[in-house]
Amino acid sequence: MAKKSLIFFVISSTIYISFALPTIVKKDLRVQDSEKFNYTELAFRIQERLNKETDPCDDFYEFACGGLLNKVEIPDDLDEIGMVGAIEEDTRYQLRDVLNQTMKDDDIAPFRLAKRFFKTCLDEESIEDLGAKPLIELIGKNKWPLSKLDKQDLPDLHELIKNGKDSGILSYALISVSVDTNLDNSSEFILYIDQHDSYLSQEIYLDGISDPVMVAYQNFIEQIMRKVDRNVENPEKLAKEIVEFEIELARIAERREDRRDLNSLDNHMTLGELNGNFSYIKWIEYINVILPKGKPGVTKEEHVIVGDVKYFEKLGDLLQTTPKYVIYNYIQWSIIAETLTLLSKDFRTAIANLDKVLYGTSAESLRWDECIALSMEMMPSIVGAMYIREYFTDESRKTVTEMLENIVQEFKELLKDVDWMDIKTKKTALEKIDKLNYFVGYADELANLTLLEHYYRDLCVSEDLSFFDMTLAISKFSLDEAFSFLYEKTVQRSDWRFIQSPATVNAFYLSSHNHIEILAAILQNEIFSLDRPAFLNYAALGHVIGHEITHALDDMGRQFDSTGNLKNWWHNETLEKYVQRAKCFVNQYSKYTVDSQHVDGINSLGENIADNGGFKVAYRTYKKIVKDDIEQELRDAGFKYTRDQLFWIAGAQTWCTKRRKESIHIMMETGDHPLEQFRVIGSLSNNKDFNKDFNCPIGSRMNPKTKCEIW
Repeated sequence: MAKKSLIFFVISSTIYISFALPTIVKKDLRVQDSEKFNYTELAFRIQERLNKETDPCDDFYEFACGGLLNKVEIPDDLDEIGMVGAIEEDTRYQLRDVLNQTMKDDDIAPFRLAKRFFKTCLDEESIEDLGAKPLIELIGKNKWPLSKLDKQDLPDLHELIKNGKDSGILSYALISVSVDTNLDNSSEFILYIDQHDSYLSQEIYLDGISDPVMVAYQNFIEQIMRKVDRNVENPEKLAKEIVEFEIELARIAERREDRRDLNSLDNHMTLGELNGNFSYIKWIEYINVILPKGKPGVTKEEHVIVGDVKYFEKLGDLLQTTPKYVIYNYIQWSIIAETLTLLSKDFRTAIANLDKVLYGTSAESLRWDECIALSMEMMPSIVGAMYIREYFTDESRKTVTEMLENIVQEFKELLKDVDWMDIKTKKTALEKIDKLNYFVGYADELANLTLLEHYYRDLCVSEDLSFFDMTLAISKFSLDEAFSFLYEKTVQRSDWRFIQSPATVNAFYLSSHNHIEILAAILQNEIFSLDRPAFLNYAALGHVIGHEITHALDDMGRQFDSTGNLKNWWHNETLEKYVQRAKCFVNQYSKYTVDSQHVDGINSLGENIADNGGFKVAYRTYKKIVKDDIEQELRDAGFKYTRDQLFWIAGAQTWCTKRRKESIHIMMETGDHPLEQFRVIGSLSNNKDFNKDFNCPIGSRMNPKTKCEIW
């Protein structure tokens, strides 16, 4: 199953008009864990996952998850299985039921389109009949691949980009172009120009051409070349040239760890200045072929933000020394690669063969599962709007909102207790948390059918289109919508088009808007349930909410003010203390290893700060909110642990995950998060409340003498 998101540039089609939270009257903050809960069943489920032979003070992750992970087997088409994965699987089945429903008389046009898209995706017979034809038609008159012996006149770069964009695919093969909020003024939109985006992660390319993944990737390109042109000569050489060029691009691009200081990416200039600095690209023509037809083009006076300036300083020389046919083959490949999941089974099998090396999977996903993923990629907000009508309740939204507000309040108390900040910086930090916007479940606009139908009024897709052409038509609409932000005068603080689909099993913090999203699909099963006692919801969902709040003040979030502007509001001495405390986390997590491969403590820093803050604030909130005494009930039900201990067990079990060795390697090398076991061990070994509740001796693995703490 392809784990990399392949399909085009698709926006979460919905517009933030500040979601107003329900008014919570807090006459009594205490929550009663009433007798309605089946504690006996809970005791069995929670304790069945434990490995009681492991000392919780030595390896709490193995203690909390070992019993489960020693029993489960990873399905052949997946690279991992776990608690979050189980929720994702349930969500896919829920989405299948939603999209499989027959057309209803009162279905709005976007809902009808989503159902038709899913049905067309499932029509494998029609897709097989077309074979490679849709792709060959997309390539058009320009042959691919080319060799140095071919006499074909090569189109200019902006012509290649235009051809792809007009079809619904924007190539980021050499340059990434997007529209987003201005880093310096979050009330306005601006064009961003940055380094390229590639099929694989940068770190994989830097492993070199002989790395097993790179060998498999080269074979993958070669396979596709043979399918597109059965008479292609020497495809091994042509594929290798593409890979070698991609490796060179990865080498001149800025590393992830160097992009954490966002000021280095905030380089303002006009297109005229950009053209003067890097004249090897016709910048104005390049941008104008990307912008929606019928909209005004840009001129040399247009202000843009350039991210990795050093990349563009080096790119010109690389383009000059690389044969033009290689550059052409690579750009065309970047467009072709985006379409492969839409084609016949032999193309999808080629992806699966690459995934075997990347992730260790040995089987392809079921077709309906692939179609769910494609539906979500192409129409995230439409599918999400359908999902919440079937699988999310107002009662859940109200309860989670209460939890969120309680945790925010406790986070502010936690901030007040920090003793290493100066008064002015602490006041500003508190103001930022005060101004956090919250989205629980979904943006309100997704419940407004009239608004949705109006927004998608121009998304008209003929019923006689093939699945391939249908997908590209939707993608083209989404591309135009994304770049239409440039023509909007001001940014609405809670624009629903920036919010992820509620059918996503995840939660987010968006620094440019200073808001958090706790999406509907994650609010089920072992993360949250109205049928679970409050202490378990605070343990699982609570630390996820706390994690997202903490992101507002992690090493990257702290660079933004309360309105989403990139601004240094920190006193110099306080900032230096923050940096030193952050280094403690870098050093701590960098020492964790699997098969001699170390966690990337720098690139996972923001997530590690958020994990530590999330567990800490969730526990403190739980201790203030949940006040009734149920210890005897727990013992009678068969629990061998106190409620405080169960809080930590349930929180840790959220991350129980079993991965294939290939998946472990890729996540360690390219992920923003550390592996799940280190998320638990790292956070709880720094937590004094955890060590008090389990009475871990000082110097044990879970209670080291030196602990890391920021919040």
